[in-house]
Amino acid sequence: MEIPNESLQEIVEGKTKLLVPKGSITEKVPPKEPAFFNPKAKLNRDFSIIAYAGFLENFQGPKIFLEG
Repeated sequence: MEIPNESLQEIVEGKTKLLVPKGSITEKVPPKEPAFFNPKAKLNRDFSIIAYAGFLENFQGPKIFLEG
């Protein structure tokens, strides 16, 4: 699925840059297609990164993460 650049908006969270559909930012209920992005979940994403970073400091095994 090709998404026109003019329908995307760049979001920066920390060191991460995301290109998300403008509808995810402007519409009351963000669309699920072509991609879903919930800007109100920023705090949850921040806490997840803190938890992962703390976990990885002492973990010696393979580091595999999956969102599912």
